[in-house]
Amino acid sequence: MATEIAKPAPLRDLHSTNAAFDMLKAGVSSTTQGVVSPSPTKSVFDFLLDNEVPILRETVAARDRASRMSTSFLNRDRGDGRTVPYVVMAFLDGSFPDHDPHHLPALLNVDNIDDLTDDEVEAYVAGYGLSQQHGRDAIKAYIGCTC
Repeated sequence: MATEIAKPAPLRDLHSTNAAFDMLKAGVSSTTQGVVSPSPTKSVFDFLLDNEVPILRETVAARDRASRMSTSFLNRDRGDGRTVPYVVMAFLDGSFPDHDPHHLPALLNVDNIDDLTDDEVEAYVAGYGLSQQHGRDAIKAYIGCTC
């Protein structure tokens, strides 16, 4: 039976972020000063995000935007994706469309996009935060399809 660990108070600045990070590495909780059992599903990074660290949240958001932009630019160099397949672009929430829980077809070339059903188009548009009005064209532009 797993025991619950008391959650520390939210961290508000870089100094307290560094202190919390050091304490986690040492296996100590800031509220109980007791030993914290390492969680197989939670990293130090997740802990810091859960504790509303503004600097970290902004960094994660910037990293995600940069990742989407670089994937889109990489895909643009691949033309229609038939010779060299596109790189699958993650949804805005960080999940991948071709993995759990979505199980959508991977968009590896222009044919994959053209073959999407209306429901799949809606799921991609929602996942990428695009306009429903433009459907497949919006998906193509977003992932970097140049056709």
